[in-house]
Amino acid sequence: MNASSSSRRSIKKSRAAKRNSIQSLRDSFSSVNNKSIRDLSTALDVKSELSRNGVRFADAVDTKEIAKVRKSVIDDLFYSDEDLSEFRHLAWLEECGLDPADFD
Repeated sequence: MNASSSSRRSIKKSRAAKRNSIQSLRDSFSSVNNKSIRDLSTALDVKSELSRNGVRFADAVDTKEIAKVRKSVIDDLFYSDEDLSEFRHLAWLEECGLDPADFD
């Protein structure tokens, strides 16, 4: 009788320990939002697609050589300092949760 009661206690302790570990695992995932889960799912789908098809490399790369670029075209290729500062400012406003239209 004593051996069976001690085995019952050890089973109950084992079950309680499993319940506690499962609950702590659930608690650790409670802060994960649905967007993070979708992003992870998408990344895993891409990874499985790559593993199925494998990574392939091209034998040759198509290149086009431009002999000379006019000075007037160079401004179209790069952002000016003013443009970059405007981009940073808009990104900062959005990061703060503010509407950039309110500051025009």
